[in-house]
Amino acid sequence: MGRRSYSRNRRTEERWRAAGRGQGERTEYQPWLTGHDVASDGTTYQPLGWHIERQYELLSTWEYYYFLHLEWSWTTHHDIWDIREQFPLPWVDDTVALAERLGIVHPRDRHSGEPLTMTTDFMITRVAGVGPGRLIARTFKPAAKLRTDRRTLEKLEIERQYYREREIDWGVVTEDQLCLALAHNMEFLRDARPYAIDGLPVSQEPDVADTIRGALVNADEGFSATCLTVDRRLGLALGTSLAVLKHEIAMGRWRVNMFEELDPAAPLIVAADMEESADQGAS
Repeated sequence: MGRRSYSRNRRTEERWRAAGRGQGERTEYQPWLTGHDVASDGTTYQPLGWHIERQYELLSTWEYYYFLHLEWSWTTHHDIWDIREQFPLPWVDDTVALAERLGIVHPRDRHSGEPLTMTTDFMITRVAGVGPGRLIARTFKPAAKLRTDRRTLEKLEIERQYYREREIDWGVVTEDQLCLALAHNMEFLRDARPYAIDGLPVSQEPDVADTIRGALVNADEGFSATCLTVDRRLGLALGTSLAVLKHEIAMGRWRVNMFEELDPAAPLIVAADMEESADQGAS
C-alpha cells in the first residue's frame, strides 16, 4: 500500500471550504482538519460529544484530555455553549500579511510550498443567558516545546496577534494545567452519558439510584461490588447498578471527587456539596 499524501494547496483548501469545513456551530460544525488530513503516530480520537451529539476530531492524546476537561466543566457548571475543534483562522491571506508584519515565516505545506490555513485547537463559546456569548480560543502545546522550540513560539505569536486584533481571548494550554485523574475518570464514564440505561425503564432509575447511594454510605467494599449487591437485591441484570452509578455522575447529579482517580475496587464517597474545582485546566 502506498504512503498517504498529506500535501495541501490552495485548491485543496478551497474545496474544503466549499464543503463546509471550518463552518457552522454545534451539531452543524465541521472541523477544518481530521485525522485523515495530518500525519499522525496513531493517537487521534473521534469521541462522540456528551453535550453536542457529533463526532469530534482530536489529533493528539493531550488534545483529547483537554476536551474531556471542557466536557466536565460543561457538565458541572453549564458554562459552555459550544466547542469547535481544529478551528481555522478563516482567511490565509490575512495571516500571511500578519506574519509578514511580524517578520515571521508563515506556515507552508512542505510539499506544495503554499501557505497553509492556520488552526486553533479549540474555539470555545461560553454561555451568555440562554445562548452563545464570549469566544475563548485555546491551543494545546507541550510545555517542553514552549521552552525549546523557537518555531513553535513563532507560530503561536501569529495566532496570538491574530486574536488580539479581534479582541478574542486566546491562550496556550500545556499538560501542566491538566489533571490526568480527571481525564481517566471521564474515559471511565464515557459510555454513561445517554439518557437511557439498557434494560431499565427510565421511571425506575431514580429509585435504583437512591438504593445504590444508600448502599454506598456504609460500604467497606469497592463500589463495583456494592453495585453487584444492589443488582441481586433488586433482581436487576448484573451491571445495571454500575451503569446507573456512572450515569448519575456523568449527568452531574452525584458529586464525587473527579480529581482523584475513581477505583471500582474502593468505596465511593458521594456528597451533595463536595468542594471541587471543575474549572481546573479548562480555561
